[in-house]
Amino acid sequence: MNGIVSGSTSGALIMDFIPQGQEFREGELVLSSGLGGKFPKGLVIGTIESIESLPNAVFQKASVRPSVDFGSLELVMVITNFEPNATLTEILTNPAAVQEALEENTAPPAEGTGQPQESNP
Repeated sequence: MNGIVSGSTSGALIMDFIPQGQEFREGELVLSSGLGGKFPKGLVIGTIESIESLPNAVFQKASVRPSVDFGSLELVMVITNFEPNATLTEILTNPAAVQEALEENTAPPAEGTGQPQESNP
């Protein structure tokens, strides 16, 4: 699903410009696509809270609950360099890559490195 997520000073996130006909549900994760070249692919943005779809509208809109509470952040990691290499075709045809990115981004950082630690099954 494609759309553009924007925020407000109140902390609310809105995903806009979602084409009609694309089906999605409340509770689904919203990830960055990497397509704009400004953010890496696969960063968890939040979860769909509600969907606004009007029958005569060109686009749908969704309310997204942020994955973090911005009011209680104490430690952040700043990404200063990455290689944007995702394509729309990759994202649409490779759901395993999205799952892999999600797992990488939810692993706790290894002690003292700021990098996700590897998990051993």
